[in-house]
Amino acid sequence: MSGDADRADPALLVAARQHELCAVVSLAAFAHPAALMRRWVAALHIPYWPVGAYILAYVQHVIGFRFAAIAPRNTIAQVGCPVLIVHGLDDETVPVGEAHQIYAARASDAVELLLVPGSHDDYGDADRQIAALLQFLDRAFANAPALAG
Repeated sequence: MSGDADRADPALLVAARQHELCAVVSLAAFAHPAALMRRWVAALHIPYWPVGAYILAYVQHVIGFRFAAIAPRNTIAQVGCPVLIVHGLDDETVPVGEAHQIYAARASDAVELLLVPGSHDDYGDADRQIAALLQFLDRAFANAPALAG
């Protein structure tokens, strides 16, 4: 896979399993690994049946998890802390519709969606988004339990 798609944002999976987190910022996450893998296989002109299907099954075997168990659109409902999903409006690697899928599957109003100008790897003028990020973190940490220290 190319770009950052092969280093997908694990933030939502970690947050679904580590309930002591205070906040999560997820960047350009895909909604389901199978959909991402199918796009990758198609981009390489590999026929889905039987080769692509075998590749998907093999990857699941290697990572030790079924894709459905780690798919952000499935795990988001298990996240207990505030989440900011940030996604570029012009992302061709992971289409913005995937951010909408994750957001739609949330179980809490503590999940926010921030769509920004830019692509998968380039958010253009990221400085323009800093205020929204800081406001999210201020809200999240204002409601977080005091950290033991």
